[in-house]
Amino acid sequence: MAAIKASAAATAPARAAIPGKHGTLADAAVVDEIARLTLDSRGTIVDCNGAGESLFKIRRSALINRHVSELLPQLAQLELLKNGQINPHLRFLIRIGRKFQAINQDGESFVSEIFLNVLGSAGSGALSLIVRPIETSSESRHLALGD
Repeated sequence: MAAIKASAAATAPARAAIPGKHGTLADAAVVDEIARLTLDSRGTIVDCNGAGESLFKIRRSALINRHVSELLPQLAQLELLKNGQINPHLRFLIRIGRKFQAINQDGESFVSEIFLNVLGSAGSGALSLIVRPIETSSESRHLALGD
């Protein structure tokens, strides 16, 4: 039994510190601070956590059934899924660190990184979207978004 626990501990992913809006967040605190949205295959929001409500300044109940492009306008131009998997072009943009414009309920715009994963088995169509705001100067915001 001890060998199994040791083996599981050795293969478990290490928790990394993630730079956040208010310094470095670590361990379990990170989970509560990152905006997570669950989307269907068409990009409709079906769920969101408390951090998502705070980041976008809108209640969860008001986010449900809205299209994600209302929060991340650049996603309106991209198909999220192709053949049950994340669109290869979108996956490429995310992997190279492309910054995405995000807009909260008050119309305030901010630069963010996004991370997108297919939930469940391939073809289920459910997606997990993580949105992490990035603090930037006005000049770097224009460079990041290509304005």
